[in-house]
Amino acid sequence: MTIERLPGYHEIDISPESIDTTKAQARQTNINKNVAELALSIKTQGLFSPILVVDFGEQTSPRYELIAGQRRMLAHREHLVKKDAEKWGKIGAFRYAPSMEEWEKKAISINENFNQEPMSDEDRIAAVTACYVQF
Repeated sequence: MTIERLPGYHEIDISPESIDTTKAQARQTNINKNVAELALSIKTQGLFSPILVVDFGEQTSPRYELIAGQRRMLAHREHLVKKDAEKWGKIGAFRYAPSMEEWEKKAISINENFNQEPMSDEDRIAAVTACYVQF
């Protein structure tokens, strides 16, 4: 199956250490909440959704500004890389090459966070029960 990508995005693998977060992030509080659990999920099943970055200006070594995926990046940087840098030293990212206005960065971050809908209790119980019965 081929997944359509938006024009201007290039898929890359980058070091979480080369990523800076900025005020463009919509999420400013409770950033570390459940990040260890997210890291375990990524370790167990992989990274389902790459982070989104843009170039962070002229530097001697590549630096990126995080636009979306703050918690996924933190899970890599704070948990996975510290346990196994060789295996988890890179994170999948979409690099958007053209520069963005600050409002565009904020809009993407807001969109990603607003569109997350928690599962209902009924769906959560049914899904966990199905796995429990299977294993």
